[in-house]
Amino acid sequence: MRYEKIVDGHPQLCIQVSESMGRASESTARMTQYLEQFDELLSLLPGLRLQCQPLFQWHDRNSASWAFERHRILHSLHEMLMRDAKASFEACDYAAADAQLKRAVDVCKQLVVTNTWYKTPMVVGMPEVQPEYLLALLFRTFGTKCFNCHMKKSNYKIAKTAYKFVELSNKVWKLGANEEYATKILAHYHHAVATHHDSSEAEEKDFKHIISHSTAAVNLLQDPKMVEDHAQWVTANDTVYFETPEDVPCQVMALDTAMQLCFKD
Repeated sequence: MRYEKIVDGHPQLCIQVSESMGRASESTARMTQYLEQFDELLSLLPGLRLQCQPLFQWHDRNSASWAFERHRILHSLHEMLMRDAKASFEACDYAAADAQLKRAVDVCKQLVVTNTWYKTPMVVGMPEVQPEYLLALLFRTFGTKCFNCHMKKSNYKIAKTAYKFVELSNKVWKLGANEEYATKILAHYHHAVATHHDSSEAEEKDFKHIISHSTAAVNLLQDPKMVEDHAQWVTANDTVYFETPEDVPCQVMALDTAMQLCFKD
């Protein structure tokens, strides 16, 4: 599709937008450029005449709505940012992942806030435009940002927040639920609690708290570090403390609380 053949005016900008659209899938920077130029053209549309009606396409659906195309761009940009953040996370570059995840959260917030445009019957059934889907996407992205922060700073409070957001995401949009991911984060939270209470930072050493959270962690995830630490704590418990592990539940966050945290900035 060529914007210069659709919009009567600003030919240079239209050509740039067309070129950016063609290369948008190459990288996050390219997709960002396309979004910025698309928004610039969109702001000029009220004073321009269209030579013909556009037909935007996403998956197997099409629409003449410019809002439809902008929603697609934002969704694609989010996917690319999450891909980049995953690569940074796996390389243990948590600072780079944090910057990418912050942008991804901002994109999700735009998707949620701007999802008020009219949708034809062909479009309205798409998962990507459902309010529940978009909220779940926002919560999972925010939770992932928190989990990345925990991996950088090893803070059990942040790990707990990460789990609550990801688990809430699973509840809001069950079709896309990732229970394995939520379980992984929950295990990291329990291990972080045990580690904190066994460190010099703890106000007092409550070994029942330590063995309970460590037991919960290894029951959820057989991570080598968690298993190694748990074995040491079990030995200490069997020889010194003689505590019985107890359940340590972690409640799901309320929807209104999650919304306040996401949009507090």
